[in-house]
Amino acid sequence: MNIVQTESVSGFRSNYDTVLKNLTKGPVFLLQRSSLAAILVAPEEWNAMIERLEYLEDLAEVYKGKWLLATGQETMTRLTEAEMAEWAGEKDAVLA
Repeated sequence: MNIVQTESVSGFRSNYDTVLKNLTKGPVFLLQRSSLAAILVAPEEWNAMIERLEYLEDLAEVYKGKWLLATGQETMTRLTEAEMAEWAGEKDAVLA
């Protein structure tokens, strides 16, 4: 579980090395005049968030397609082997 960490912008300027080391404990919320100015996250955490977001976007597209099929707004079309090979980007592919 990540802990909530806050730091003032001026405190970050004078102690940036410590603040950056603390990113291993979770995000650091930078405050300027008691208002949120920025959120610092470790690169690994950022990459994990982006991967999760991409996964969720893909999942949403799948469920949207299923919903469109279920409500009759979309129909399925069976592709020929040649169309499947073209779609897969392989000129002379043989798909089993």
